[in-house]
Amino acid sequence: MFCLQLSAKPALHSVPDVNWEPYWIIQGPTGNGILGNLMQHLVQQPGLQLKASTPFPVKRVQLMFSHGELVVECCVNPAWRPAQDNRGKSLWSDVVMTTHEVLVFPKGKEFTASSSKDLAGKQVATILGYGYANDDLYTRNDVLNNIAQLKLVAFERTDVGIFDIHELKYLLSSVAQAKTLSDKISLGPKIGSSKLRMRVHSSRPDLLEKLNKHIRRAKEDGTLAKILEQYVGTANPN
Repeated sequence: MFCLQLSAKPALHSVPDVNWEPYWIIQGPTGNGILGNLMQHLVQQPGLQLKASTPFPVKRVQLMFSHGELVVECCVNPAWRPAQDNRGKSLWSDVVMTTHEVLVFPKGKEFTASSSKDLAGKQVATILGYGYANDDLYTRNDVLNNIAQLKLVAFERTDVGIFDIHELKYLLSSVAQAKTLSDKISLGPKIGSSKLRMRVHSSRPDLLEKLNKHIRRAKEDGTLAKILEQYVGTANPN
């Protein structure tokens, strides 16, 4: 009886307390942005019983998830999180969306590169706290946000920058300061991809099939594509 009552409780999903534009834009208690709007859609779906948490710092979110106080986190690459929570191996949903890392060069300073290994010996504009593949091969120029990163590239203070494609599109379409720099940069190739999934606490396996059902539906009926279009223009969530 206790287990049945536990599984019937609404599952708290995490909401960060800082912006990760365009994925999370914190303007209210549930957050907007691509992932914020997706979660707003999912909490309305029958039988899923999801509820937004109070916004918390990312480190607090991870601690609360580990303890089972939050049971759903949307949406991260499994490589970014520990494999275990306090009850066992964390569960992962189907892929919610795929995003790509792309190179951005100072205009006229492009060079041939098809992977992060080709950046060996270069100065690379990166975001403090973000993980990047093969960053032991190049020198990271860490900054706090995407606009500072874009300035490093535009004013040729670094050889190249690595950007999440959706973050870059949102920046160039929505931030006035970034728009003024667009003629000083050159978009380069894709060098990596991340498949973002929902992390589910191991104590709630009952949620996984329901989440996957509604994720598939949101992709098939165009809900996720419409959300992406709102923030970054036409984009394929797959």
